[in-house]
Amino acid sequence: MIPPAVREPEVPSSVNFRCLAVVALGGAILAGCGSAETTGPAVSAILPAHGPTTGGTHVSISGSDFARATSVDFGTQPARFTVVNNTSLNAVAPAGIGNVDVTVTVPGDAPMSSQDQFTYRTVPTVRSIKPETGPSSGGTRVLVRGTGFGPGSRMLVGNRPARVVEVKNSDALYGIISSGFGMQDVRVVTSNGPSVPKASVRFDYRSKVLVIGDSLGIDLDWGFTPTLPDGHFLSVTDDSVGSTGLVRSDFYNWPKKLRVEMHSVHPTVVVALFGANDQQPIATSHGLARVGTRAWAVAYGARVRQLVAIVVSAGAVIAWVGMPRMGPRADISQRFVNQVNAIDEAALRTVTRGRFVSIAKLFTTASGSYTRYVRLGGALALGRQPDQVHLTPSGASAIDTRVIGALFRMATSATR
Repeated sequence: MIPPAVREPEVPSSVNFRCLAVVALGGAILAGCGSAETTGPAVSAILPAHGPTTGGTHVSISGSDFARATSVDFGTQPARFTVVNNTSLNAVAPAGIGNVDVTVTVPGDAPMSSQDQFTYRTVPTVRSIKPETGPSSGGTRVLVRGTGFGPGSRMLVGNRPARVVEVKNSDALYGIISSGFGMQDVRVVTSNGPSVPKASVRFDYRSKVLVIGDSLGIDLDWGFTPTLPDGHFLSVTDDSVGSTGLVRSDFYNWPKKLRVEMHSVHPTVVVALFGANDQQPIATSHGLARVGTRAWAVAYGARVRQLVAIVVSAGAVIAWVGMPRMGPRADISQRFVNQVNAIDEAALRTVTRGRFVSIAKLFTTASGSYTRYVRLGGALALGRQPDQVHLTPSGASAIDTRVIGALFRMATSATR
């Protein structure tokens, strides 16, 4: 007797099972279907599975046979995508509405869609905020207008939460602005997600800046101009004093001076730069300590922390600027600059309302040597005076741009 023939029916490669039929005379099936590996693309998961109707959601797609993928579609709309490996790819959801399939296409195979659909949610929008400015200490009551507001709506200024005091209706709510710095996006968050930031809807914090320091601090004030990024909202008072420092408190008592200034100026931000006159012995309870010794570092660090504590206890924030790199003909050694910067940075490390701003690389070339020039507004500018210590207005502006950036990051970081 001739044994029954065995044949394997053709099926699309995107199907994730295969039938092996053992057919006897008369067509009787002796064996049926069993699972087998698929040779086409398969989509097993999408994360996240929802996003705003405006698009822009970054989605991670898991599955198989993605290495040869030529397109990813959300419903009928193509999406930008990047293949990570054969089992993973990343896509950016296009604009859309409702629930849509996410489909991956590979040449020669039938497109494969996800079992779970991507859901487009209608997120709130923010059209305006009134008033648009207020003090950096926060507390301004604002009216936010837009769409999609409701019970449980939250409000963000930058990345900091603001207090929603009343949701008037789906198009308006009242909130209390949190403390901050610079120009910050205003967003409303509902269960459907956050509103998309708009450049035309921002809150402008008005900030009083007090600059303190030695002769380098005086130079620093030159750079705070309305042409700086977000510099137009700054009101700057320069109380730096030449020939002073932190070492000779018998010559100039900075802690006493700062307490007076905090009371009279009421700054929201203090910018400090010291060190140009401090390359000398410092008085301690055990006598004079020489520069470079551990005793000198301990005593100097204590004086830095004292000034920081005065600023923070008055409710302000402080940006402590490190000393700039010195030129080879400067009367301040680079070794001393490095020591002072290390002490300053350590003193600010645990201060939640303060930040150390390093400018060590600002006057350094790619090869590591000193340069008098800085890049400002896309062009090179002379940043240092002939003594290779002090700053030109362009050099000060380059430093102050970094200071504003540090203050901006401090304000936009989540509340700690």
